[in-house]
Amino acid sequence: MHNHMKQFFIFISIIGAMSAYAQVGGRPLAQRVIVKTNLLSLAAHRPTVAIEKVFKHNLSAEISFVQGEFNNVLLTDHYDYSGYLVRVKKHFGNLELGNATLYGSIYGGTLKRTIQTKAGFLYPSRDFLANSVRGGYSFGFSYFSKSKINIDGMTGLGYGKYTKVYRSNSNQRAGGYLDMQVWLSVGYCL
Repeated sequence: MHNHMKQFFIFISIIGAMSAYAQVGGRPLAQRVIVKTNLLSLAAHRPTVAIEKVFKHNLSAEISFVQGEFNNVLLTDHYDYSGYLVRVKKHFGNLELGNATLYGSIYGGTLKRTIQTKAGFLYPSRDFLANSVRGGYSFGFSYFSKSKINIDGMTGLGYGKYTKVYRSNSNQRAGGYLDMQVWLSVGYCL
């Protein structure tokens, strides 16, 4: 955990240093790439990294590497995940520096999940490892400061389907799952 926190603070320091030297004006967002991380990944002990490209004035696409780990949460001893996510956003306003806009999006991606639990009084033990594909819809807001800092908040809901199950308890079905997302990302427009 300590190593991930150190990496996160180095990332935030670099963004802060870059914004200190940022010039107002210059190229429009459509000629830039946004690099960002989900601050809520701090709770999952691993960084999430995303790269977003703006097309035209109200359309953008983002690719993300997501990963995380939780221990002793909600009747689960160990839960970790990693995967990729592609999101296409339709903004309800023009994307410009100094502007905030709401957006709707669709997403799709992959996710590898490990869930482990020792049996308790009210629940059975689990030892589950599988790959999945997932997709859904999300809604959010995006703010671009004049100094090229991006703040992006989003919530999403979708469905995931297991494609390859490596380990599963015989009493559990590995069909699919509800895919829920909450992001609060901070980034910089390069």
